[in-house]
Amino acid sequence: SPVLPLVEFIREEMNLKGTKIGCREGDCGACQVLIGELVDGRVIYKNVPSCLTPLGKVSGKHVVTIEGLNMDKLNALQQIVVDDGLPQCGFCIPGFVISLTAFCLGDNPFDFPNAMEYTSGNICRCTGYDSLRNAERELVKRLADIIPGEHLQWLCENNFLPSYFLTVAENLEKIRQNDNFHFSGKKILAGGSDLMLNPQQFEEVEFLHTDKSLSGITMADELLIIKAGTTVEEIKNNEIIAKYLKELPSLLQFFASKSVRNLATIGGNIANASPIADLTIALLALDSVLVLTGNNTRRRLKLKDFYLDYKKTDLHHGEIIEQIEIKIIKSSRLVNFTKIAKREHMDIASVNSAASFVYKDDKIVHATISAGGIAPVPLLLKKSSTFLQGKAVTSDIVRQAALIATNEISPIADMRGSVEYKSLLLRQLIYSHFIELFPSKITLGDL
Repeated sequence: SPVLPLVEFIREEMNLKGTKIGCREGDCGACQVLIGELVDGRVIYKNVPSCLTPLGKVSGKHVVTIEGLNMDKLNALQQIVVDDGLPQCGFCIPGFVISLTAFCLGDNPFDFPNAMEYTSGNICRCTGYDSLRNAERELVKRLADIIPGEHLQWLCENNFLPSYFLTVAENLEKIRQNDNFHFSGKKILAGGSDLMLNPQQFEEVEFLHTDKSLSGITMADELLIIKAGTTVEEIKNNEIIAKYLKELPSLLQFFASKSVRNLATIGGNIANASPIADLTIALLALDSVLVLTGNNTRRRLKLKDFYLDYKKTDLHHGEIIEQIEIKIIKSSRLVNFTKIAKREHMDIASVNSAASFVYKDDKIVHATISAGGIAPVPLLLKKSSTFLQGKAVTSDIVRQAALIATNEISPIADMRGSVEYKSLLLRQLIYSHFIELFPSKITLGDL
């Protein structure tokens, strides 16, 4: 089955037991593998949780398990890990080695913060994090003299990788596939980072491969255009985003681990219609517009009008989300995102919220506040947003806006909190927007 989780194929069909099954939700990192894809003649490797990766998405790519890194003796990275005492029970260690190998293969600077970022999706149940940090620091020292993006030969010559890695690009070229996408009306999997939690739900599936026509970020006049197949990690690291929407990368740090961000796409985050989707909440506050294509038509629809009811959207049969458009306001726009979750990073929010204010002449000229976890759909708080427009920022105005917001929501009690708790959280998150964005006018003590 094309939606068979890759981890099950690896363990049960290929009998490679080094890849472990842990949480089955992309949280623990025990099932991490490398996926290598041929891009412009070069293989680009990413670490991903194989429990959330459908088998159909690795067609034409290089899948590397821990066994694929083994040599006659421990490779250089494995030896560093052993020397620093990281292996304990042994269950999580293959995933750590895979993630650090992705760091070695990446185009990122070889520094300690980046090494930590690559292992953000790995959990050690034996509390081995000090050993991990020691291993990462030693690894950074060993990689100090090589040039990112031009170092595959060095990694093979210095026993970090088996020599067969030098022939992978040639082999992938021989099996290159045509990834141009033609929608046939089946259920689409772009990244699958949420939908693969329950792969049994699919009868027929089509895969949205990230070819050039379906991924990428561009500017056209004052519009920032993000293609629907663009991954969250690509958005986080994009230079155009950093220049024109610099608040977004810091939000995405709270989205998920790097390995999940390597899978998840912006189009999937929107189409999945989760009431608490972090990226969707941010896009709502930015007045985003969707471009929908299919049935020989192409139409534009504001994101705020896309959600009709719980898990129900205005996406017609035969349509796909082609791209997301955000109008860039080069000055005076203030943006903030915040969420409350059991873990600060990489967890599903109990309540999340985003705010965007155009602020001129000591007044809010335009306001959009959105929130998740407080309605059946990702919600634009229209009444409180309208109330703020034309207002000066004062503690009294902020309290009134928060009260209006809590009266226009309809949360339900669930495992993440009671109705009263979620209403209280929304109020506090709205306070937080103003404290962060207007520190000279509002402090916590004022509210």
